[in-house]
Amino acid sequence: MVSAQASKSQETRAKLDHPIIDADGHTLELPPVLLDYVQKYGGTRIRDLYEEQLKPAQGGKLVRRLAERAPGGMGEPAPPWWFAPTKNTFDRATVTIPRLLNERMEELGIDYAVLYPTLGLGFDRIKDEEVRMVGCRAMNACVADLYRPYAHRMTPAAIVPKDTPQI
Repeated sequence: MVSAQASKSQETRAKLDHPIIDADGHTLELPPVLLDYVQKYGGTRIRDLYEEQLKPAQGGKLVRRLAERAPGGMGEPAPPWWFAPTKNTFDRATVTIPRLLNERMEELGIDYAVLYPTLGLGFDRIKDEEVRMVGCRAMNACVADLYRPYAHRMTPAAIVPKDTPQI
């Protein structure tokens, strides 16, 4: 039964006789939390490297100067800039706070979600092996810890480096 205040998503979901699985949900990592995991697995030096790379996600400069660019491109994956809702902060909080996402799943019309990181999605492509491995391990541990209480409704995808999958 759908209430009078139901969202369009809830209304659509109510008409279906099967579960709705979001197989491409995205989360928005909270950099200070993620950086704590990077510190745990890689120490201060690597944490500082990640902190510098995550600055664009925290309102820093998005475009590198021409002199800093590698021939034929930037050399590293460009940081995302499109992911942060600025008008509806409740939606931004929803993709950042697992408990809130869990509470809103019905409103969103979703029964189960497979979730991908936003900031960490390119960690597997970092050129420096040590930095890449720490980032992937930190990301995986972070989302495992944060989403574990909601495993009945959500699964965060792991970041696995293709050249060093043993981590």
